[in-house]
Amino acid sequence: MNGAGAHDIESIIASLRKRALTVVLMTDVSGSVKGERLDAVNAAMRNAVSRLRDVWNDGASAEIHVAVMEFASSAVWRTPVPVPVSDFRYEDIARTGGGTNYSNAFKALGEKLSDGAFTDPEAGSCDPVLILLTDGKPSDPFIYGDELDRLRECAWFLRALKAGVAIGEGASSEECLRALTEFTGDKRAVYPTDIRGLIARVERIVLKLMDLSAKRPPAVITPPVDTRPANPSDWDDPEIPGFEDIDWERDFPPFEG
Repeated sequence: MNGAGAHDIESIIASLRKRALTVVLMTDVSGSVKGERLDAVNAAMRNAVSRLRDVWNDGASAEIHVAVMEFASSAVWRTPVPVPVSDFRYEDIARTGGGTNYSNAFKALGEKLSDGAFTDPEAGSCDPVLILLTDGKPSDPFIYGDELDRLRECAWFLRALKAGVAIGEGASSEECLRALTEFTGDKRAVYPTDIRGLIARVERIVLKLMDLSAKRPPAVITPPVDTRPANPSDWDDPEIPGFEDIDWERDFPPFEG
């Protein structure tokens, strides 16, 4: 084999190894997530990570990364950047409390998806997998929609494969199911689940969405270009049609109080 051919093959292999698939687990840790409900959430998360590691060990062509967010009255990333599943160890949620603030969760997610922390289009990132698990309706019903609208402006969010899992009171709450439907964009991607079936449900969702993501071609997403001059003083005064004949000093004299 000539040198050029060997180099081409090495480049292809390197590109395949660079391709990454990030699974984002967004977990409600509000005050109602306690007792058996909290035990079920922890067990489902541990199992999901274990299954992701199994997929990677079986020779997945893409690198698999995990990111975990906890949200209640505020949203906190356990993983400031996604962690390779081979290195990730899930630590059980020990403390819960506060309300179920969807807007903070959506804002925190949007920041990560927009700044490239969770995706790398140059490396051919797979579309991210986003799973939101909650047991209650939004405690911010009048404001979470605005944050969700901003999240929808992110190209990676629009491409992401999404699922919402509702447990406890959330499984029978119209407000909760509506919020999850708005997040996923598809009522069929919302799964009311009792805590006894949570482990199996989350596992099936994770594996199904990973499979769909891995089969999609790499995304080509170009970040917006900032065309503003580095020095604001470099801006020229804008010309506004129809305003050419106005004498600003004559027609709009300064106010003298």
